[in-house]
Amino acid sequence: MGSLSDDLPNELVEEILMKLPASSILSFKRVSKSWYNLLSSPRFIHLHSLTPQSPSQPFALFHPSSHKKPPVFTISLKHHENVMQLCEVPHSSSWMPRSIKCSNGILCILTNRGAFCIVNPATGQSIRLPRIHGLRVEYFGFYFSPRTCKFKVLAVLAVLSKRIIGDYAVFDSSIGKWEFFDNIEPIKALIFSSLDLKTIGHTCYNYNNFNIPYDMNLIGFDMVKEEVEIIPAPPKFQREGDDHVAVLEWDGCASIAVVSCSLELRLWALRKEKKWEMVVDADLRELGLKNESENCYPFPKVVVGMDILMAYGDKMLSYGIESGRLNGLLPREKGLSKGDILSYKPTLFAWEYDDGKKGKGSKGGTKKRSLAQSCPSGKRRIHLPSHGSL
Repeated sequence: MGSLSDDLPNELVEEILMKLPASSILSFKRVSKSWYNLLSSPRFIHLHSLTPQSPSQPFALFHPSSHKKPPVFTISLKHHENVMQLCEVPHSSSWMPRSIKCSNGILCILTNRGAFCIVNPATGQSIRLPRIHGLRVEYFGFYFSPRTCKFKVLAVLAVLSKRIIGDYAVFDSSIGKWEFFDNIEPIKALIFSSLDLKTIGHTCYNYNNFNIPYDMNLIGFDMVKEEVEIIPAPPKFQREGDDHVAVLEWDGCASIAVVSCSLELRLWALRKEKKWEMVVDADLRELGLKNESENCYPFPKVVVGMDILMAYGDKMLSYGIESGRLNGLLPREKGLSKGDILSYKPTLFAWEYDDGKKGKGSKGGTKKRSLAQSCPSGKRRIHLPSHGSL
């Protein structure tokens, strides 16, 4: 590789480039052949994914459950202004999401038409997976491996005519097809399909919510080993009937967050050797929060960095795990009161997937294009103003 700079050593240039956002890296690939080779190398892409980016970069994705505007937004948080800033993710109208999962910056989108799309919003790489005919996808999990650049999708299925959940299928990009299996015991399958799935690392998590007020279990499905594991809840955890419970990711660990009707916030993290650690135990009333109504209290959505974001009526709350402060963000725009918020960091990763339709200039039939270019020409993409807030 030639010199990247006449004045600076290559190592220093690499260190500087690693701290830049993915959008800037994509632009700098056009500087020269040397820069293109460096910025496209697996080593640089992997190191870039591990380097903390500027706090001003988008750190989450928001998918409103019902809204007329584009269905996916990136979110950045301005603590000093108590504002959540939205920015549209360009999309195709044929990809209107029913649900979205994110793993290592790669999205798995389940469309309203029941199809799966794998998308990297930062680079524009996208593919559509084969359909599962005759069955409806109720819930799904998704894992992208930065090491192998392969991915897996776990689909919990129901018969369309009967709406009975009982089948499971895994799509493995290594073999390019869906595989069905029935080696999960019935009781575990019943628990596993009762709620949506949260993918942390290569494991999909859920919890059994029908044993109230008895002990709760965390259910894990390892997508690499294709095995189910039942993990007892933290020893001091006991859920009341109206508590808001969510499985979240914090510090790379599976976590359980609970907000009680008495406005107590607790967060447990599952550390190595399957041991629970209490990370947060806070009384939100002491921080100035009051119940707006009997049945209205915060619902944990996502942990991003050192902040727990919680939906609270038509607003969002941010609790600082280190600072212990509670910030009330500006009211969300009408129509954006409900939806999914996912931890997200733009990435340069690309996947390899052989769909049997290899074409010139593509790896394994993978189509690489800008999401903005994928919009139909007759449709006008809507851009939110940069100062827009939820």
